[in-house]
Parts: sequence; C-alpha cells; structure tokens
Amino acid sequence: MLKKILGMLFESANKDISKSSNPEEISHASDIREPKYEENIVLVLDVSGSMETADYPPNRLRAAKIASSEFIKEKIKINHSAKVGIVAFSDFGRVVNDIVFAKDNLILLQNSLDRLKIKGGTDIAIGLKYAFDLLLKNAMPGALNRIILLTDGHGGHPIRVSEVIKSMGIVIQIIGIGGCPNDVNERLLKKIASFAGGKIQYRFIGDKDSLVEHFRSLATNITK
Repeated sequence: MLKKILGMLFESANKDISKSSNPEEISHASDIREPKYEENIVLVLDVSGSMETADYPPNRLRAAKIASSEFIKEKIKINHSAKVGIVAFSDFGRVVNDIVFAKDNLILLQNSLDRLKIKGGTDIAIGLKYAFDLLLKNAMPGALNRIILLTDGHGGHPIRVSEVIKSMGIVIQIIGIGGCPNDVNERLLKKIASFAGGKIQYRFIGDKDSLVEHFRSLATNITK
C-alpha cells in the first residue's frame, strides 16, 4: 500500500519529464525545475571485481568515483534544492549514503564515494532495487526523481524492477563502461533505461575523460 501511494506521488511529480511526447519540452527540464522543483537523485555504482580493470586509469571504479563527484559539484551549481544518494552493488547491494541535500553535504558524499571497495560479481537488479527503496523512503510531492546507474557488466534480471520504477515516473539513466560496447549487455541496458527527450537514456562511454564529461552533462540536463 505504501509503495502504491508513493508511486502516485512519483507519477504526478515526474509525468511531464519522463512521459512527455514533446522532446523539446523534456530537453529543457533543467530550465523549468529551478527553483520550483526539488530533485532526488540516486547514483548507483557497480563495484564488482571487473571494476578494478585499469583501462580507465587508475581503474574503472576510481574513474566512476571521480565522475560521480563531478556530477554532484555540477548539480550544486545549478540546483540548490537537489538531493543526492549513493548506492553500491555487486552481487549484493548497500546504501552508501542516504539522500541528502547536495549543497550542504558535498564532503560527506565525496567521502562516501571514496569508501567504495571492489568486491563480488554483478547483479544490476539489486542495484536498482536499493535505489528504488531509497527513493521511496524520501518521496516528496513535487520532486523529480532520477536513478543514474553505471556498470561494466551484465548480470542479474533487472527488467521487471526497471519497469516498476519507470511506471512510477522515475527516470533511469544507464552508463555502460568497458573496453568496448560488447563488454556490456547493451541490449539489456537499453531496455532498462528510460525513453525521454526522444531517445533511450543509455550511453556507452569508452574512456575516463569522456565519462567525467558525460556525468557533468547529466547534472545540467535531466535527459541528456
């Protein structure tokens, strides 16, 4: 019952962003949400064993931490009402940082990122479930809600949970990383991602610098 009620709140708050048929309207979401809208964002980071690979120097996880930190700093610049939480997942999940006001808790969030350790396999569904539960606990009328998930793997069965999340108006943006797109299950990741702004909210990023730049762009535009 609680999830049903909160789902109605999410759908009402997010329907113009995630379900609009007008791509131009969606692409300028950052213009209409400030200062009117609070934004709840959960960064969901893969910490499985393969994230130790050194092709994003010094390794994939460190590159993800840097990119996430840049996202938070950029978000603070454009939306003082934004809240950010952090979830880590491998073949198990955990909340690394509850959803907090980013502008008041930058150091806390950065320290939480720094504490992430590499361990285990990959289950994308677990990461999504933890992010969803975190958003449910922090549901507020009028807030925009978003999950940004980064992975270099393709484990688990995340389709069903992603469909539930998207049905509540929550935007899911997926970033795949690795040596090449074949290193991830792009077909699966595209199914998980939201369709907004006239396109699927999935990108494969092949190097560290591009990853950091992409995360900065995600902070300035909800559907970029």
